[in-house]
Amino acid sequence: MSSIQQYQELLKLLRIESPCTISTLRDIQGRLYSAQQSHLITGKGIVANGTCLGIKGKQFKPSSHLLQLFGKTCTRKTVVNEKGEFLVTCGRDAWKENITVTTCSDGDYTLILNSHSEVIGLGWYRNRKVETMYDIGDYLRREKFTKRRRK
Repeated sequence: MSSIQQYQELLKLLRIESPCTISTLRDIQGRLYSAQQSHLITGKGIVANGTCLGIKGKQFKPSSHLLQLFGKTCTRKTVVNEKGEFLVTCGRDAWKENITVTTCSDGDYTLILNSHSEVIGLGWYRNRKVETMYDIGDYLRREKFTKRRRK
């Protein structure tokens, strides 16, 4: 399954229209790009093409830019308090005492927002809690730290 197909599956789960025209999307080395900008071509072919919208994997991992675009149009939203925001960005689930407002029903895929209406993740709303599937802290957890040599 290509990253474009995974992206379309995510749109179906959230029941929203794509913020980008599907014909302008490009799958380049497992990453989904919006082709509204010019190409960067090297001897190995196209390396980057526009804004990165996400990464192909077992599940599509949207970029923080794409999450913010979804936040403008999606009606399935769950707002969490400060403690819930911390839990979600650490990859944990937000419990019912951390949820302040929700616009989805049980079993729906939802955008998770903080108290400032910033999208911080995606998850399933089940049994009055949000099971985090993806969060913005994922980028920090995947970052590799290397020791610098002193000169």
